[in-house]
Amino acid sequence: MNIVIGIAILLTLMLSDSPFSAENIDVGTRLCGLLLLTVLAPFTATVLVLHTTRTNSDEITFQQEVLKARFNSSIHTCIWIISSLAIVLAIGWHDIVRQTFHLANWIFIDEALIIAPMLVSLIVSWAIFFEQHSDSIDRDKRFAAMLQYVGLRCKVYLLMVLVPIAIVILLKDLWPMLKQLSPALAGSMAVLAIVTMLLMMPMVIRLIWTNRPITDEEGRSALLQVCQNHQLSIQEIRVWDTNHQVINALVAGLHPRFRTLMVTDLLLRSFPASELAAVLRHEAGHVNLRHLPTRIGFILLPALALFAMDMDPNQSLNVIFSQFGFAEGAALVMGLIFFAYVVLVTAWLSRNMEFEADLYAIGALNDRSAGIENPEHAQAMADALLRFAEQNPDQYSRRSITHPSLMERIELIKRSSADPKTARHFQRRFVVHQFMVAFGMLALMAGLLVI
Repeated sequence: MNIVIGIAILLTLMLSDSPFSAENIDVGTRLCGLLLLTVLAPFTATVLVLHTTRTNSDEITFQQEVLKARFNSSIHTCIWIISSLAIVLAIGWHDIVRQTFHLANWIFIDEALIIAPMLVSLIVSWAIFFEQHSDSIDRDKRFAAMLQYVGLRCKVYLLMVLVPIAIVILLKDLWPMLKQLSPALAGSMAVLAIVTMLLMMPMVIRLIWTNRPITDEEGRSALLQVCQNHQLSIQEIRVWDTNHQVINALVAGLHPRFRTLMVTDLLLRSFPASELAAVLRHEAGHVNLRHLPTRIGFILLPALALFAMDMDPNQSLNVIFSQFGFAEGAALVMGLIFFAYVVLVTAWLSRNMEFEADLYAIGALNDRSAGIENPEHAQAMADALLRFAEQNPDQYSRRSITHPSLMERIELIKRSSADPKTARHFQRRFVVHQFMVAFGMLALMAGLLVI
């Protein structure tokens, strides 16, 4: 969900920098349209909640209930994205913020106001969706429970997206000034901002999420031993308190000195030791297979090309676009192309990296010809995924933009356990595909820069 929200916010901000304007519509009409579009997603959420609560759960199977919840979520997400983009494309809210309110030259302020309606719409929708889960809660405790429900989603889905986006916005607003002072300084500041963001991410997570150090009673020593066995260097282990709503584990931090292992309270409570160790081996796979640096490298490739083209004294790219009548929108077109690349490549990398981390967790990627180092590891990883499916039934056969379905992951584990060559074949193919994508991007960059 946070990926979808991040995509919608970035796309809205990119379109707000386009030459499009809605000056032919008076300000009063545009403000009325802004209000209607802001309440459209919460209104949709209300209709969906009323329809769900009026349906007798005894009349539908559990599978039908899961499919219905998935359909309702997809409908609401689509309407929220469409209404959010329409606030810029149809209403021209960015014109009001930057021209009517005269905030165009205010660093970060104008962007914050531009995305404010879509954030308000989403937060109100979450508050409305809480009603679907409030039947078993006492009336005098519902408001506090609703604040906790919405607050958790704001921390997980919004703040974790808004922090890196804020750094990107700040760099974008300062870029013209830095470039005038020194192109080398501008490039150095961009790299420094990215590196700082990566190194500080564990601290950001600790500040945003409610968390605490893990105690020995919760298995701290056993988790540290698993990390040590798989060369996973971490600074500390912390428990992410979600009021037992979320099952997840993650390793935050690029450098071992700043690296933190986060495990949720529900994961610790509901997973036995063998399956919890399998989850940690999966996270160790992400680190030891260098998934984060790889993902960063693929994102930086086109970013460096955009920086180089922006500093081109001949402005060759603008000349090419002017021949097709897009001189004013050259930056927007290239930005949209870069945006599409980042979304598609990140999704492709993330899904395959989940598979690869699973194979690492079961020992299928070691150097021994025997393949599986410990057959029990494969069973523990499959059991952990099945237990996650018990807590989140809609995820068993459902793919997300960054994760394959649990069913696909379990099937690969079973095939790799039966035939160790399967894991090696998957990894070799993944490496070859990465090389092809990277080589294609480098060739494209070279072609654009020599035009």
